[in-house]
Amino acid sequence: MTPSFKMTSFFFDSEKVIAATDKAERRNLSKAGAFIRRSARSSIRKTKKTSLPGQPPRSHVGLLRDRLFFEYDISARAVVAGPEKAKPANVPQLLEYGGSLVIREVYSERAQKWYRQNSRFRNQLNWPHRTRTVQFEARPYMFPAYKANESKFPELWRDSIK
Repeated sequence: MTPSFKMTSFFFDSEKVIAATDKAERRNLSKAGAFIRRSARSSIRKTKKTSLPGQPPRSHVGLLRDRLFFEYDISARAVVAGPEKAKPANVPQLLEYGGSLVIREVYSERAQKWYRQNSRFRNQLNWPHRTRTVQFEARPYMFPAYKANESKFPELWRDSIK
């Protein structure tokens, strides 16, 4: 009688390896997203002055800085870090890359000045109005945050699968 044994005992248990890899991937990519978000938030200073083109934007109220998030996307197996969708929807994108935005304004004869049309002026459709195009120069904040933390990412993976 010859001894018998299973060849599978010499191989990795694939289910355990896949589970450990998935867990490490979620943890490490979430940490990477947190690093990027923290760097982007700290680069946006709260002050009344306007930033120079090429520098991170400054925050007068704190809306952009407080609405930066990250999330691990299970289906794509990736992390997404960036600002929450804003109104107008492309302002965070305009700050990052630059571009132009068309603004509708209404004229208040009582105050004798132009105001950006928003919910306060919806009923004043008969007021004099105009549209103008505003040019934005790029004030990147997300890509520099990614570049500043890029060197940390390989270290996250070291000895992370157990």
